[in-house]
Amino acid sequence: MKLLNVMIYILVYFSTMLVIIAAADWRLMIPVLIWLVLYILIQIKYVPQLKNVASSQADARSDMTGRIVDSYTNINTVKLFSHSQRESDYAQQGMDGFLKTVYLQMRLRTTGYGWFSKNRVFTNAFGGGFKHQCGLYKSPFGV
Repeated sequence: MKLLNVMIYILVYFSTMLVIIAAADWRLMIPVLIWLVLYILIQIKYVPQLKNVASSQADARSDMTGRIVDSYTNINTVKLFSHSQRESDYAQQGMDGFLKTVYLQMRLRTTGYGWFSKNRVFTNAFGGGFKHQCGLYKSPFGV
């Protein structure tokens, strides 16, 4: 139900925005529609990838935490029967597995954020240009 409310809000927001922009000049709608299509395509590409990486990262975090908790819980047994490096290596393997997923997620996020920052530049440039054309933008420098 919450997703439906969000989708209705977005639909009403964009419809109203397009009507207001079209009232000024229909050609101003073209960059907004191009932006909308590109934004949707970027979302379709990156959201499923982030979902999969986040799921594998949660599994790796759980495994790593379990390994560390096992080591601390069984510390007396570890001190009595373990070799000096065995438990450290066991915890280190869990941490390495977790860090692989962290690196993958950060790589994916920085790639995606590169696209989103370009999106922000476009939005600001278009918004600023629209405000300037309509006389809504008042420069503090008098230009």
